Amino acid sequence: IVIEDSINGINSAENAGTTTIALKGKCKPARFENADYTVSNYSEIAALIDNINQAGMSK
Repeated sequence: IVIEDSINGINSAENAGTTTIALKGKCKPARFENADYTVSNYSEIAALIDNINQAGMSK
């Protein structure tokens, strides 16, 4: 899982085949389409990662 707040970082993470979380703030909203998930602040990251892990365990 890669957490990024720049379009170059988001694109690089996607090209590497990782799960990408875009941290809103520095990127324009249209740029988030390349990320798998978006969050508004750091406190949302832990909850999202927990949800991703829970979904992975149920497969």
